[in-house]
Amino acid sequence: MNAELLDPFAQDYPEALTASYNLGHATCLRFNRSGSHVAVGLVDGLVLVWDTATSGIARVLKAHTRTVQSLR
Repeated sequence: MNAELLDPFAQDYPEALTASYNLGHATCLRFNRSGSHVAVGLVDGLVLVWDTATSGIARVLKAHTRTVQSLR
C-alpha cells in the first residue's frame, strides 16, 4: 500500500497582484488551495479576503478586536 505524497509547493499561485488598497498594515496572509483567494490579516483586527481573479475585495471580516497574527 503506497501513499502518494502531495507537494504543498506544487500549487499554482498568481504571479503578481496588480491592484492595491491602502487599508492598513498587513501582518499575515494566506492563499487558499486553488490560489483564487488570499486572506490578509491587518493590525486593526480586520481580515480581508481578496479575489485574485477580479483583483478586488471579496469579503471584509470584522470579528477581531486585536491584531490578527496568523491565518489558518
